[in-house]
Amino acid sequence: MTRESAVETRFRVLACICGLLELARRRRLLSPAPRVPVVAHCGSGGGAPTVLPVETITLWRPVGQAELDLIERSGWRRFPPRLAGQPIFYPVLNEAYATKIARDWNTKDPASGFVGYVLRFETDATFAAQFPVHRVGGAGIDELWVPAERLDDFNAHIVGTITVTAAHSPEAKPEPTSAHSVD
Repeated sequence: MTRESAVETRFRVLACICGLLELARRRRLLSPAPRVPVVAHCGSGGGAPTVLPVETITLWRPVGQAELDLIERSGWRRFPPRLAGQPIFYPVLNEAYATKIARDWNTKDPASGFVGYVLRFETDATFAAQFPVHRVGGAGIDELWVPAERLDDFNAHIVGTITVTAAHSPEAKPEPTSAHSVD
């Protein structure tokens, strides 16, 4: 295979993958994604690097305090390894579902520190397309299932940094009032 035909083949494969991503977007399985420039070094000729657009997908992840602290320690670029008994890393496909988990579940969970955060991040859409999307409830309750052993590879495809979009804590309970006031 000549160098030109190998490049043409790569572009045909990429075009096919992008077509599948567009079809998934039209069916509302994926959110619209921006194009993010990424520098690629093509060949070994010593020429200038080429800037190629990488299509990304926006994902969200609800987390508790301990996981947020580990993400912060990574420079906001990586998710920590899964714990024993957690075979799947599951970012979610929409902010509303991530908010529901952070607000309604994490704030009641001692392992989450009784707080829930909603995180937003971009990842390479072509890479993410290899992982199945699971509808785990009704419409809009969709998760991308990444096997725990692939999390390092998934982290390597995050584009930019992970950002916190919301923080939730349990509702404050009113302080008990005394029947007697002290002046």
